[in-house]
Amino acid sequence: MQQSLSVSTRQIVCLLALLHYAQTTFLGQVELEDGHVKCLASRLQRGGLALRSSFLAYRLRGGAPPPLVRTRSVIEKEKQDEGVTKESEPEEDAVAQCKKGDGKTAAIGKSSHVEHDSQHHVPIVIAKRKSTLSSLYDVDFDEKGVLGTGTFSTVRVATHKETGMQYAVKAINLVGIQPQTLVRLRREIQVLRSLNHKNIIQLYEIFEEDGKLFMIMELCTGGELWHFLQRVEIFPNGEKIYYSPQGKVELSEQRVAKIIKGIVEAIHYCHQRHVAHRDLKLENLMLESDDEDADIKLIDFGFSKVFSNSNGMYAILGSPYYVAPEVLRAKAPLDARGGQGYGCACDMWSIGVITFMILCGQAPFDGENDHERLLAVKRGNFTYPPHANLSSEAVEFINALLTVDPNKRLTAKAALSHAWLRQNTKGTSNIFSQLKRFASSLLRWGAE
Repeated sequence: MQQSLSVSTRQIVCLLALLHYAQTTFLGQVELEDGHVKCLASRLQRGGLALRSSFLAYRLRGGAPPPLVRTRSVIEKEKQDEGVTKESEPEEDAVAQCKKGDGKTAAIGKSSHVEHDSQHHVPIVIAKRKSTLSSLYDVDFDEKGVLGTGTFSTVRVATHKETGMQYAVKAINLVGIQPQTLVRLRREIQVLRSLNHKNIIQLYEIFEEDGKLFMIMELCTGGELWHFLQRVEIFPNGEKIYYSPQGKVELSEQRVAKIIKGIVEAIHYCHQRHVAHRDLKLENLMLESDDEDADIKLIDFGFSKVFSNSNGMYAILGSPYYVAPEVLRAKAPLDARGGQGYGCACDMWSIGVITFMILCGQAPFDGENDHERLLAVKRGNFTYPPHANLSSEAVEFINALLTVDPNKRLTAKAALSHAWLRQNTKGTSNIFSQLKRFASSLLRWGAE
């Protein structure tokens, strides 16, 4: 009885704080910084979710749609691709604690084999906790509760018993998990715990039980950006129509700019904290909901890296359509000889590719297979299709990102100041969305 009263008191405190937040927010306590509206309320913790591989296929009015091609997060070397070599790079912190062989990130070519007992799971080594998943959450184990599946994981809907709020729970089977997969998992957890941004999906808590790891994350019901684009029809005059659950909506440059701005803001936040994502693509971006003004969320930090200098990364990894040319040319230093590394500018190249895909309905660099696609990326030559019909500002924005020389490429900070983003995203701050996220955190804190 005493414990129940304590919880109730905390929840009352939370609601009072929420009311205060709402009052101060709607009284207009905001500040303008670099032309963007920035709420005085504190930022909220964000984290990562599952991934799936696929590729954009617009419906082109008056012509056959391009073939559907699936992308892979690990680029696999083809025998005829003599120009791309397999290299590794040192990993840091939690990643460095992995077993023998885990210090190498996934790269082009076959990954090194590390023997392990497939009958036992390798613990992630997280803090022990008294509570269990079932004591705090009701997980929907029905078929309708499945949000997504992977080789080692399943994502389901979970409801917090105290607050009634819904979350996504990613269950990862640790039995027989490959060492390289374990490296990515540890890296993702480590990075997500350090990030706090509205455009990065939030990791709330972790449970490790019965050979499985359960990651409690923010629930996004809008699906991947790739799925969003499957419902887009593009016309010869450049007009794009999005078939939303609520009906037909024009996919204007203004709407696209709002999506891209959310991605750039998330990456700018990461780069300020010396974190490079290194696997930006349509499949690793999710919409918070089906609403027209839904926030975009960056997910899957399995290939991310905390970098210490501007060109200190060497692992060749990513996805064929989106990888930057300097990543494909990377060579790790051997002995006293200097290598050829790359920096966080690789993320900005990927944003350029994503922007091109959304506005043009096709990839800027393509080919019959991954080998041809990678060669096209290394050459860096692309053209705009006749149906694109883009504004001059949009073309300038894409060209400044798809610049082969990373030193001449737009940085995240510079991209946020570009005319295309500034002119198309004025007054798009979603205060109601921020209030909703703040309420979620308060209610969870009150129930713990």
